[in-house]
Amino acid sequence: MIDAAVSQVAGEMIAVNLVAAYRDRRDKRKRVLALTSDGKARLPDLERVWEAIEAATSDLLDDFA
Repeated sequence: MIDAAVSQVAGEMIAVNLVAAYRDRRDKRKRVLALTSDGKARLPDLERVWEAIEAATSDLLDDFA
């Protein structure tokens, strides 16, 4: 289930040119994701979103502790 969700999000990020997919040189079964130049340019905005998600998650977990 998690693998499918990760693949879906990766596909969406590839579609909007935030990441690019490459085959692992040593293990051709693996797909490596790397930020594109557009992805790198948007990284500061994404970091703010991740921080907000982390804070909200932490608050929720604190409520159950």
